[in-house]
This record gives sequence, C-alpha cells and structure tokens, in this order.
Amino acid sequence: NDFKQRTNYWLSYSKPLVYTWHLMDYLGEETIDSIFHNYYKDWEFKHPYPDDYFSYVRKYSDKDLSWYTHDVFYETGRVDYAASIQGDEVIFKNYGTLTLPFESAFYDKKGNEISRHWYENVKQVYRVTLPEGAESVKIDPDQTLPDVNRANNSTAKPFTLTWVFDQPQYDKQEIFWMPWIFSGNQYNGWTPGFNFYHGFVPGYDYGIGLRPMWDFKNNKLIGSISFANTIYGLGNFYTSKISFDAGRNAGRTGFHIEFEGKQKEHLERYPIWTTIFNVDYHNIVKGAVDTVYYYAGETAVGYAELKFHNRPNPFLNYYFRTGLKTGIQNSQFLRIHMQANIYYQFTKEYKAKLRIWVGGFLDKSDLPQQYLTYLSGNIDPDFRNGYIINRTSDINDASVGIYQYDIDGPSLHGLILENDKIKGVNNWVISTNFDMSVPKLPAKLFMDFAMIEGDVIYFDLGLKKSFGPLMIIFPLYQSW
Repeated sequence: NDFKQRTNYWLSYSKPLVYTWHLMDYLGEETIDSIFHNYYKDWEFKHPYPDDYFSYVRKYSDKDLSWYTHDVFYETGRVDYAASIQGDEVIFKNYGTLTLPFESAFYDKKGNEISRHWYENVKQVYRVTLPEGAESVKIDPDQTLPDVNRANNSTAKPFTLTWVFDQPQYDKQEIFWMPWIFSGNQYNGWTPGFNFYHGFVPGYDYGIGLRPMWDFKNNKLIGSISFANTIYGLGNFYTSKISFDAGRNAGRTGFHIEFEGKQKEHLERYPIWTTIFNVDYHNIVKGAVDTVYYYAGETAVGYAELKFHNRPNPFLNYYFRTGLKTGIQNSQFLRIHMQANIYYQFTKEYKAKLRIWVGGFLDKSDLPQQYLTYLSGNIDPDFRNGYIINRTSDINDASVGIYQYDIDGPSLHGLILENDKIKGVNNWVISTNFDMSVPKLPAKLFMDFAMIEGDVIYFDLGLKKSFGPLMIIFPLYQSW
C-alpha cells in the first residue's frame, strides 16, 4: 500500500538520491564513505528507521545538516538560487522555498577560475565582495544542486548555438536548433525551415521558440514564435503557466494566449485541480480552407475550463472537466460542455476506458461553422494540431474530417456524413465512448453512442489498432 501511487516511490528513492548526491559534494567523498560504510556495517541485516540513518550523518560531520535530515525528508519545497553582480559585490538570492548550502565559483574576464567558496543558510539575500580580478560568478559549477531554474545560476552567459540533441549548457545563453524539413500542408506545399528555441528543457522555467519556414507554393515566409513561463506559488496555485504563440501557416495568421494553473496538496501527485483560460485569434485565407467547415476571415474566441484529475491507485485513473467557449470578434455564441474519462485496469491484460461527453449551445446567434459540434471527431477549429495537413476543399488526400480523427466532442469512430461532409450540429448532444483491451485480441474493442436533440440515435461498434500516431479502424456495425 505504501507504493500505490508513483509519487511515494519517487519520494522514497529518487528524491533522497538527488539530495544525497548534493550532500556528497558538500561534505566530500571521504566523509560520505565513512557515513555509509559504518552505517551499513552496524545495521547489516537489521531494520533501521530514518532517525538511525540521520544519526550517522550527524555523527561524522560537525556541520548543520538539518536541511538534509529534516527539510528534504519531512518538508516539501524547491531549490532556486540566483546570482547577479552589482559593482564590486555578488548578490545571491533565494527564490525557492528550501535553504541548501551551495558552492560558487569565481572567474576572471577570460573565463579562468579564480576560487570557489561554499555559502550556507542563504534564506533570502546575501551579499559578498568579489574576489580580486573576478568578473563573473557561477552557482553550483559541478551541477549537483537540484535547482529548478539553472538559467539564473551564472552571471556571464556567452551566446552559443547547440544541436538539439546535445547536453544543455546552463552557463551559456544557448539556442537549440535543428533543421525542420518534414513539414507541409495542402495550402502551403512543402515548408522546410529551422527550429530554434531557448529553454523548454529541465532546468529552465521558461522557453522561447522561433520556427521560420519557407512556403514554396506561395513563395513567402511563414512560421511561428512561442513563449512559455512557469510560475510557482501564484495565489492558490501550486504551479501556473503562461504561454503565447503566434504564427502564419496553412492559410491562417493568428495567435493563442493561455493561462493554466494547477492546485494540489504538497507531497501528493493527485488529485489535481486545473484551471485554464485562453484566447484565440484567427485570420483565415478563404482559399486555404473548406468553407463548409471553416469561416474564412477574422474571428476571435475565448475559452475557460475547470478540470479535476485523480488516480487513487494504480488501477483507477479518472478526470472530469467542464468548459465553455464564447465568441469575441465576428461571432456570437456560447457553448458549454462536460466530460468524464474513467480508465480502469482489471488485470494486466484487461483494460477499459469510458468517456462521457455532454455539450450544447446556450447562444448560437452568430456561430462560425468550425465551432459546431462535429459528431465524428474534431476538425481542430483553433489550429492547435499540426498533423492536420489539409483543410482545403480538395479531398484527394488526407483531408480534415474524412481521413483524420481528432478526439473531441462526441468522437464517434464511425463516419457520419451529411451532404458528403462530416456532420456538425448546433444542438445538444450526449455521447459515450467505450474502449476495451482483451487478451489475444489484436486490437481494441470500441463502442460509441450519441443522442442528438431532435435527431436520431447513433451507435457503432468495431476494432481499432494504433501504430504510433496512426490508427486503423475496423468497423463491425453502425446504426446509420
């Protein structure tokens, strides 16, 4: 029962390992060897308690190690130290909620190391005079400190380009890059380019991205820019994330801005409450989309969502969400939906998923067609999924709706058409989707049910097999 949640395993093994590694850097290998060799010798084949282990840590060191013997194991928090230089002083700031000793190295203007020094009990701000000849400082030069934001550990950060698969260098102002050649869509054709980004990797609480591409079909520059920043302890949220992206691609120019805040208890992974607010703006070229599915022109919409996610044990995983979307510019509508997903693993081989979706419109005075409730999946009305490669009226290849299945709304696997187009409604809809993994069956069994206000009831049954992002659907029965 102690490990019915993965968090307990991480707290018992991974977290002590990370902080003990830093303890070794602080005390030195010789002291750590004495602690563990004698601890093992005295407690071999016995059953020690945590305090028995901590007594050996204290016995072989005269330093104050309460940060390790108490704070790390009995408290929760994060480590975030920053360094800056003002005049002839270094200013160390503690932006985190844990106070750990840390080492700093000082360098001359050529980057040669002058000296190192350990600093202890820096709870807020600590000032120290720069050593003679020092021009820069780096916190934790050996990178043993579990700092959540390594980007602010160095005062001198030379610019460098880094191949996307190389190890991050936190003491440099590094831009990751890679060629972006496997991209394109029906409207733009082949769109090769480059992907540049700074951050977005462990050790950064922010990220900035730039992806310039060339549209060979229309001979123009397209691409996107993006930004994200994670904030800890904002209001009642455990973590908050603010993100923004803007771009021009697939005949659409626009932006997306979002706030996401998560609430949960300390030392617990679940349950999690998530609050989301976002705004999307689109300016869509008429020839780039099938106007049966999309309104060509300028639109702006807003969205708000509240989500509850829980995993009480390894076998049960469920979440509930409710959200509403409303028109802001060139539209007037208000759609509300509620959704529940329940995953249960009966045995290693038997796994089931039940999804219930209810949604409809409280106002549909001026409803752009992309925000209808489409019964057979979703047409990605806000251009968030890059794998939809054809939104035009040309359906000779993998077009939206016909050959692509994006889970949202009722999401029936069977294709419901109306005038040779996937059917979208502005009525209230209640739907269920059930998936089941059964031993010796090479694919998952699925069943879908949808009831539309003032319309017929739809039901389908079949098998589906996934190969990465690709899914093959084998229909066995559908009611229409």
